[in-house]
This record gives sequence, C-alpha cells and structure tokens, in this order.
Amino acid sequence: MSDPDKLILTIYVIVVTWILYQSINSLGEQIYVKFDRDSYNQQLQEQNLQNLIEIKFNLKPRYEINQFREIEIEIKNNFPDQDVYIDWESSCLIDVDRRSQRLVRLSPGMKVDIFVPQVKSLIAPGRIIAEKFTAEKALKRDTTTDSFEATLPLVPSARLKSQPVNRPAAAATLVLRLALQVSAPLKGAGVKQFYVLSCPLNVTRLDWMAALPWMSKK
Repeated sequence: MSDPDKLILTIYVIVVTWILYQSINSLGEQIYVKFDRDSYNQQLQEQNLQNLIEIKFNLKPRYEINQFREIEIEIKNNFPDQDVYIDWESSCLIDVDRRSQRLVRLSPGMKVDIFVPQVKSLIAPGRIIAEKFTAEKALKRDTTTDSFEATLPLVPSARLKSQPVNRPAAAATLVLRLALQVSAPLKGAGVKQFYVLSCPLNVTRLDWMAALPWMSKK
C-alpha cells in the first residue's frame, strides 16, 4: 500500500470513528422500569388483602430518561360488596433520593389549580380505574394552553450517571405509597378501613446499544 493510500485510509478511519462517537453521544439515555411485584404481594398478605386489590403499572419496555415524566396505573377492586377509595392527597411518591413528593393525578388539559386538594377516586366492587400521575415538582404550566404538563423527568439523569448498566440490581428505586380506604358496611355508614400500599418501581440504566433503532423493544 502506497503512502497516499495509507493516509486516505487513516483519514477514513478517523472520520468513521468520529461519526460513530457523535452518533452514540446523540442517543438518549435509556432506562428500564419494573414493578417489584413480590414486595407488593407480601404487603397484601400482611394486610389480608390477597386477591382483593390488584395493581398494574402500564410501563413501556424502555424509556428515554428525560421522557419518563409520568406513570400510568390500573387499580381493580375485587371486594365482593365494598367500595375502594383512592386517597390521592394522602398518597405520595418517594423519589430516588428518598424524598417524599406530593402526588398529582393527571387529566387531559388539566387547568385546575394543582394546589387545591384532590378528590378521591371511587372504585366500585369488581371495577377498574386507570389513572396517570406524576410528582408535583415535575409539573409546569404551559403559558399557551394554560394547562399543567409534566415537563421534568421523575428520575434525574445525573442520579444514574455513576450507576453500572444492564445490572440485575436496580440503579435506583421510586416508591408509590398509595393510600386506600375501603368501605365497611357492616360497621355503619361512613366507616372506612384505611390501608397504605408501597409499590416499588425499580429503575435500571441500560447501555447505549439499547437506544439503537434496530434493537428489539421487547
């Protein structure tokens, strides 16, 4: 190989390496979020709620960390003849730094004052509700539409920077502390039993390959 050919090859390798480096840097940081159902089931057993309250989180296979701003939950009341009330004001979201954050239930085009106490959600026997929520600190009012939107991620990017990738152990954990009231018709009108269920959401940091378009999203 002649010297000019070597020079061309060297320049080509440098350019390709630089392009790959810039491409990797442009990929969003990816995370995987998983509900710790074993911990949740243990709490149900301890509070004698087995098979009576079902909780499901509608989580994506992966998130770009800056887009993980809200969480969707489904709650089913399996009591045969008792109503379940979700007390949003008594619930909270414990962030990855173990700070308690006020929970805000989201609704489309939400224009109400978020500082007003939130109404409880009623779940009739055998029924399901689906709701989205976020931390109050993640909300910001859109000056164009005058509605509140979740604009900040629930897990700060800087919090995961030093964490290893693709490890079975969670890099960080969010905890939803959900306050429930269950009607007790045999004890008189207006009497309710109060429960609190902690729902851990384990966050795993994924490596840069997870953000490649051709990687499986399963």
